[in-house]
Amino acid sequence: MNNKGIKKISFLLIGLFILFTAQVFADTSATVYTPNGTAVSVLIRTEMTSAEISSMNSYWTGAYPNATYISTSTNRYNCHSYGFYSQSYTTNNKWMNNPSAYWTDGSYNFVSSLSANDRLLYADSNGYLQHTAIYQGGIVVVSKWGAAPLFRHDYNYSPYTTAQLYGLRR
Repeated sequence: MNNKGIKKISFLLIGLFILFTAQVFADTSATVYTPNGTAVSVLIRTEMTSAEISSMNSYWTGAYPNATYISTSTNRYNCHSYGFYSQSYTTNNKWMNNPSAYWTDGSYNFVSSLSANDRLLYADSNGYLQHTAIYQGGIVVVSKWGAAPLFRHDYNYSPYTTAQLYGLRR
């Protein structure tokens, strides 16, 4: 077989490998519903390896020593899912990219002062939603940091900007 034939077979094998691994590790689409019944698209994501989880836990607990670690790093759920869908960090397996249906359908309403268990939305200076936390009282919230751990922390002690904050209540 000449070099041209070997290159074609190599590209074919690489292409098949990429296609196979993309299917094996692809996110799966799912739907959850707001309290008022509006459908919200979510993902069921492939979990990280135990080494990746351990590395993430070490990094984030070291980078934010004043945040209280609650639960391990995971790709299973994120801050929006934790804030709006389920606070069960043992059974929640939904990753939510866009939680806006929760307030656009009236399931949650904007408030000017927070009470325990209200949601706190973090947006950057352009108004782009970055993060959701659950207000505990004083300046303390609980939130999941992307695929990083779930933490209890001061609202302004996290990797997310506090340029614009919005309170929501059910």
